[in-house]
Amino acid sequence: MTDYCCVISCGKSRKEANSLFPFPKDTTLREEWIKAIKSVQPKWIPRARPYVCIDHFSKLDVITDTQRVHRKRTAIPYIFKGHTYTPEPVATIDPNSLAYAVQDAQINMLNNDLLSEDLVVHFSTLKSKYQTNLDYSGFSVAETDDSLIFYTLEDHENFGIVFKLRVIISSNMYIRVFIFEKELPKKEIKEGTMTDCLKITYFSQLQNILKRCLNLSEVPDPQFKDLIKNSITILEDARNTTDENEKTDILLCIIMNQLENLIRPRPKYISETLLFAFLCFNQSPQTYKRLREYLILPHDSYLRYLSGSLSNSKNDQNTTYLKTTIKTLEAHEKKVAIVIDEIHAKEGYNFKGLNVSEATQSNEAETTVRSFMVKSVFGSFKEIVRLYPSKECTGQDLYEKTSEILQYLQETLKLEVLAVITDNHPIHMDMFKLFAGVDDDGLSFSNPYLADRKIFLLFDTTHLYKDIRNNWLDNIIIQYPNFAGTSTSMRTANFEDLKAFHEQEKDQPVLKAKKLNHQTLYPDTTERQKVQLVDNVFHQSTINALQDNYMETGDFLSIINIWRNIVNVQTEKNYPMKKYKNPIQSMDSDSIDFLRKFTVWLEKWENHDDDDVLKETLHALLHTTRAIIAFCEYSFKTLKMKVVLVGLLQSDALQNRFRPHKRFVSEPKTEKRVFLDHSYCQEDEKNIGSKKSAKRQKCN
Repeated sequence: MTDYCCVISCGKSRKEANSLFPFPKDTTLREEWIKAIKSVQPKWIPRARPYVCIDHFSKLDVITDTQRVHRKRTAIPYIFKGHTYTPEPVATIDPNSLAYAVQDAQINMLNNDLLSEDLVVHFSTLKSKYQTNLDYSGFSVAETDDSLIFYTLEDHENFGIVFKLRVIISSNMYIRVFIFEKELPKKEIKEGTMTDCLKITYFSQLQNILKRCLNLSEVPDPQFKDLIKNSITILEDARNTTDENEKTDILLCIIMNQLENLIRPRPKYISETLLFAFLCFNQSPQTYKRLREYLILPHDSYLRYLSGSLSNSKNDQNTTYLKTTIKTLEAHEKKVAIVIDEIHAKEGYNFKGLNVSEATQSNEAETTVRSFMVKSVFGSFKEIVRLYPSKECTGQDLYEKTSEILQYLQETLKLEVLAVITDNHPIHMDMFKLFAGVDDDGLSFSNPYLADRKIFLLFDTTHLYKDIRNNWLDNIIIQYPNFAGTSTSMRTANFEDLKAFHEQEKDQPVLKAKKLNHQTLYPDTTERQKVQLVDNVFHQSTINALQDNYMETGDFLSIINIWRNIVNVQTEKNYPMKKYKNPIQSMDSDSIDFLRKFTVWLEKWENHDDDDVLKETLHALLHTTRAIIAFCEYSFKTLKMKVVLVGLLQSDALQNRFRPHKRFVSEPKTEKRVFLDHSYCQEDEKNIGSKKSAKRQKCN
C-alpha cells in the first residue's frame, strides 16, 4: 500500500513529498499529533500507521544532513492549509521529553560539527583537505593551479598507456568526468549520487561521485566505436545491393539501428524499428519484455505514449510523434529536405478512418497517393509527413500542397528546409517553375520563413540515372559530345555493343563484363525500375571490357559511372583509390571539379540533341547537377558544414518506406503499384494500442 500524508487537504504520497514522518511511539507525543490533525479534520480516525509530510512542520523542527531528513523528537505538526494549530505547553509532555531535548541538542551540535568539517568553502580548502576527508582508493591524483584531477590508467593493446577515467574539479568547483576521451553526460554523473548540482560544496558529495564513477559498468574501448561505424558502413553498402528484396532491406535497417544505438548515449529509433517493436508488443507484451533484454528497443510505456498521441487524420498525421522524435535530433540533423513521390494505387479502394472498404467503381476513385517525406540532409532522420490521395494532380495543386508542408515543417516542427526533391515528371517540373518564379537560375528560391536562407530544387538523381539507361534502351544509339577537349564532333554510344560483347564471352569460363546478363540487357517493364540492373550496365567491369573494341560506348559508360559515384555518396567513409566515391569536403575537391565539367558537357549535348524525350532528361540532369554544386557551396559558406554527402539528396528513403507494400500487376507496360490501403496502414501501424485495435486496423 502506498504511504501518504493523513492530512486530507494535503494527501501527498512518499514520491510527491520530500519526506513523510510516521506518528511517534511516545504515547503523550502521539496524542499531541492526533489533536493537531483533529484540529483541521475533527472526525479523523488514525489508521494503523499514519504519516504526516514535512510541509506541516516548522523548518526549525526539521534536521537535514547529507544522508537523510529527520525531525526533532519533540516536533509537532501545526501548519495546515488555512489553519495553524497551537500545541499545549511542553510541560504537559512526558518528563522523559527532557532527555529527548538534551539528545536533540547533542544531535544538532554533532550535525553542525560534521557539516562544518564536510563543507568545502573554497578550491584551496578542497586541495588542502581532500587527502584526509576523502577515500579515493583506486584513483591516482594530479594537482594543478586551477584543477584537481582524479584519474585511472589502462594499458591499451593498440594505444599504450591511456586515461581510462578522469574526474576533473576546476577552480570554480564544477566537476567533469571523462571515460577515455568521451565526456560523461551530466545526467549520468548525477544519477545515484544524491546531488542535483555538479558544483562541489561538500566532501561527501565528491565522495559519492568518485564512488559512482568507479562503479560504472565497463565502457567500450576507444576502437569499439570505430569498428561499429565500419560495420554500419558495410551493412549500408550491402543494403544498396539487395536488388529490392524488401525483407532483407528491412532486416538490415533494423540491424544498423541496433548498432547505431550501441554507440549512442541515448538511443534513437528509426521507423522500421518502431514498427517491429509495435508488432512484437501487440502480439505478446511478455515476449516483448524478454526481447528487450537482448535488443535495444523502446520501453513499452514509450510505445503506449506514441500510440496514444498519434492522429489518424489525413490533415494532421503524426504531429505529436514527429515532435517527440525531433526533440532527440542534433542541430545539424534538423536541416532537412522535402522528398515527394507518387505511389500508384489500385482503383476501387478508399481510406476511411481505420478501415479499408471497397468503393464503388466510379470515375471518382482515387488512383494515386502523393507521399511527402521529411529527410535530414546531414543525418539519418527520415519520416513520412503527409499522404495525399488524388485522382489527378496539376503542377499548381502540387505547388500548394508542398507550400503547406513547407510551412508546417518550419513553423510547427521548427525544422529548416534546405531542399525539395522529386522526380522529373512534367508536373514536378511545373511545380519547380512556380517555386523558382523569376529567379535567374531556377535552382533555388528564398526561404519564406527564414531570412537569408535558400531552398534548393533538385530532381532525384536515381530517377535520372534510370532515365538515362531507359532512353538509351529505347533509342539504342545515342549521339553525345566529346567530354574532354574542344572537338565539336559527336561520338556514338550503341547499346548493341553491350549485347554483342555479352554474346561473345557468355560461354567463356572467365567473364570480363561480369555484370552483364539477360535481365540487364533485356529488362521488362518492371525490371526497368531496378537500380541494380542499371548499375550493371554502368559498372566499372563493363567499362573496362568495352575499352578495346567499343571505346566510344565505353567512354560514355565511364562518364555516367563517375557522375553516379559522386551523387550516390551516403557515408563519410573515404576511399583513397576511388576519389569520386569520397564525400565532398570543399569546393576544390575532385568531385566538384568533375561536376562543373559535366555541366559544360551536358550543355553541349542538350544544344545538339533533337530527341524531345532525351532532351527533357538532359535538361533535368543539367538542372540537378548545377543545383548540387550550388548546394555544396551554400553548405560550406553559409551553413559552415565540413562535409556534404550528396547521396542523401535522393528519394530512395521514401521508395524504401513503401517497398514492402508494392504489388505488381500482370498487364504489360504497367509500373509498380501499391494499394492505397497499404499506404495508410504503413503509417497507422504505429498507432497500435492493443490487440483489439490491431485487429480493427488490419488491412484486408
